[in-house]
Amino acid sequence: QQIFPTLASRTFEIISLPSSASSSPISSPPSTFRSDQTNTSFSSIVISEEEREKNEVRKVFLVTLSLIFKNKIHSILTTEQMMPILFSVLSFILQSTTSGDMSVAKSSFAALKNSVIFWTSESNQLSGYSDFVLSKILPMTVHVPLQPTFDLGDAVASQVLLEIVTCQYHILQNLKEVGRVVLCINILPSMGIDPTHSSQYGEILKNGNVNDLTPVRDAFKQLIRLKRSQ
Repeated sequence: QQIFPTLASRTFEIISLPSSASSSPISSPPSTFRSDQTNTSFSSIVISEEEREKNEVRKVFLVTLSLIFKNKIHSILTTEQMMPILFSVLSFILQSTTSGDMSVAKSSFAALKNSVIFWTSESNQLSGYSDFVLSKILPMTVHVPLQPTFDLGDAVASQVLLEIVTCQYHILQNLKEVGRVVLCINILPSMGIDPTHSSQYGEILKNGNVNDLTPVRDAFKQLIRLKRSQ
């Protein structure tokens, strides 16, 4: 409990250091979500050595978070000492989904997924977190894979998509109709997805098998392909 706030603060300091050479910054979560927002590239980003080192720092921090959730000691993230910076930590994870490194994106969505599982359940709700999920996390689960440089045929990208749909699945399971409406009625159509296809995907997602969400991932991949073919 005493070490983690220091680790988080030091991580933010390192990530915030200005690069000596021009490099692609972390793009912030868009305040309004449109399909033409393409701030972030994956395959086309030329990442400097400094940015690679920063991505390694991100990975270490994200792995630490994953271990915290895996071992169910996530209460250390909501201590009195942590609460003032908790949403900064969550925003950092959210921004890391667009770092330009697929392995970082995968770890980021895995951490977000775990936070959703633990902090939006009826028995363990974190005050204000459901609003953060609906306004920030859920839109980013669509924004990131809709980028034209997100390679749907890439093996790591497929793993990222599986983390994304698992995150979406738990949002719909825990937040129920509110989550479905925000995703299928608001977010997907606002990003150019056909409303009928959005509703169909919502049904597939809601009825998914938590033990095997690969069919849901494949349905989401097809949804993205349909959007790109328009």
